[in-house]
Amino acid sequence: MITDIIAKKLISFFYDSNKRRLLEKKINSITSFQLKKKPLVSPAPEILSRHLKFWKVFGHKVNSAWLRIYGNTSGIWDYRFVPESHYYTVVEPCLNDKSYAKAYTDKNFYSVILKDFRRPASILHNTGGEFYDNKLQPIDSDTIEYLLKTAGRFIIKPATDSGGGKGVSLITVQDDRFISETGGEFNQAELLKKYSRNFVVQEVIAQHPFYENFNNTSLNTVRILTYRSCADNSIHILHSLLRVGRRGSITDNQASGGFACGLSDEGTITGIAVDKYGNTYNEVNSVPLIKGTKLPGIELIKRTAIAIASRFPYARLLGLDLCLDKESQCLVIEVNNVNNEINFFQMTGGPLFKEFTEEVISFCLTHRRSFMIDFEI
Repeated sequence: MITDIIAKKLISFFYDSNKRRLLEKKINSITSFQLKKKPLVSPAPEILSRHLKFWKVFGHKVNSAWLRIYGNTSGIWDYRFVPESHYYTVVEPCLNDKSYAKAYTDKNFYSVILKDFRRPASILHNTGGEFYDNKLQPIDSDTIEYLLKTAGRFIIKPATDSGGGKGVSLITVQDDRFISETGGEFNQAELLKKYSRNFVVQEVIAQHPFYENFNNTSLNTVRILTYRSCADNSIHILHSLLRVGRRGSITDNQASGGFACGLSDEGTITGIAVDKYGNTYNEVNSVPLIKGTKLPGIELIKRTAIAIASRFPYARLLGLDLCLDKESQCLVIEVNNVNNEINFFQMTGGPLFKEFTEEVISFCLTHRRSFMIDFEI
């Protein structure tokens, strides 16, 4: 028993050390990129001092470069900004139980967990290498072939771990060939072998004209960050963003060159967008970001986000991707409960937890964090 505990502590120590090392490289890269364009303003001494003292309570070195980048990008100077190094190694693992992460965000089971919410129509599912129809009933090879070839166009994506748009493809069916948006061609066997197991095939969504106007090749979504209070379990919306893909991309993720457009608490465009390097823009894809423009359906999107958050008892913090279709219906695209990206929130809207920062820190200091190494061999 003692040996097991020691082994776990050693594993977590090396894991966290490596994570912090990678994040150190990340912030140094962003800082270097920004310095090539212009000098960076330093935080006021009193803000810096409070920031360092605030996050030092977890016993880890606090790199003030995070505060510097967030302040310069957002124009907001606040000691409560959360350094990524502390977020990923302490905060998120305390707020969200990682051992339940994949089960609760498996897109193959959204029809069970999120059965009361509108979602992209599914064509077929693959779970553990076995195929199922849109009602999660087992299907044979002939049915698989029929469903794929009669779909015309479809989206295929991993059931989990599709963050940053990883593995998401738009497929067009032509005769017996499956052609991706990048021009790659596959027959059915090659396509299914590429995705192997644990994936979902969905119909292409016709999005609302307002959102499509920013980029008609990607599904442009609203990312909502919800927080279930550590004090009273009430659910709050901390931040919201309009995410837009770059021209030609089918995903709206920053990792694939997309933009995160700032939104006010009322759901209006703030006039500023950022990319993953912290560059700011007042237009995306040549479309102006007109300050004060209210997003169609934003109240419905926010109500949906809060309702969904109540279905995830093992996660206090969720990043939800929702969209509005051409019929002005709100669809749930994805729920993220682990490894949530936080830079774009803090680069556009200020400290991640805002007025809840102190209660989050208090909770993390008094509760054990979850830990899980997740890989296949």
